[in-house]
Amino acid sequence: MDAMRELVAVSAAFERDLADADPTGPLADADWTVSDLPACLGEVYRWAARCIIEGVRPPRTSVPEIASSPLDWYREFRRVLLDTLDSSDPDATCYTFSRSDTSVRFWHRRQLHETVVHLWDLRSAIDSAAPAPAEASAEVCADGIDEFLGVFVGRSGIEARPDLGGVLLLEATDADRSWALGPDWALLPARPRPDAALTATAADLIVAVWNRRTAAPAGAVTSSGDGRVVERFRRAPVR
Repeated sequence: MDAMRELVAVSAAFERDLADADPTGPLADADWTVSDLPACLGEVYRWAARCIIEGVRPPRTSVPEIASSPLDWYREFRRVLLDTLDSSDPDATCYTFSRSDTSVRFWHRRQLHETVVHLWDLRSAIDSAAPAPAEASAEVCADGIDEFLGVFVGRSGIEARPDLGGVLLLEATDADRSWALGPDWALLPARPRPDAALTATAADLIVAVWNRRTAAPAGAVTSSGDGRVVERFRRAPVR
């Protein structure tokens, strides 16, 4: 997977959709309007570029006050991020929040998956049951689930990972991939008999893993087994 190439395409799709979006529209699964979303994502892009350039963790505001239009703000910091990534050695060391990857390459992947989820957020302002972004392939989205489990769950403290109360299986139907989480959130090496499962295409699954699509179309994500295990997974503050 060429995460840089994929990021260019997905972030361009976000820019195109943003140009036509109502800035006052509410997002389906975040307490924001459309105009808050590019403010946040542009700030994340700017912050990631600084992490690469400065090598240390700079401060960041979740949704900053911006002087320009949301579209202009997003365009500016999309350009800053892509130029910084393009001009930096992917193997160079910089600040990341991964326990195992401190390379610039981390940010190729992280900003790709950040943008995929926020592209769905943007489209949810028009349709709360919007399909998962078609611009992201099954390979990209399966990698996003790998990242969620390896980076976000991996760096979280034990207090953020409540006992699931059973084995949870995440299954991507179009990527020939599955992930089995033990009650302590550890990835299990073999596929055991699960107590609960979330089953969907990889694109639908990554959006669901990030607690979007509460109004998903029937059948987009299938939840089976012990609903309490799924609910503990969804409520855990690892995100």
